[in-house]
Amino acid sequence: MATPARGKVMKASSTPTTPLSNTRPPCSECGAKMWLTRIEPDRPGYEIRTFACTKCGSTETVVAKYD
Repeated sequence: MATPARGKVMKASSTPTTPLSNTRPPCSECGAKMWLTRIEPDRPGYEIRTFACTKCGSTETVVAKYD
């Protein structure tokens, strides 16, 4: 995975999100819509999702529960 443009990385959320959908979360730095760039396995029933902002280069990682 490419390094964020300005080295901004948001702390992983411990609150699970909903299963994959067509939603794109807003960037916490600039408000632009972020793109899902990576999905990695976590503990059983959970996955780690990384979102990236193409406007300012920040990333956000969340832990999401799936069925």
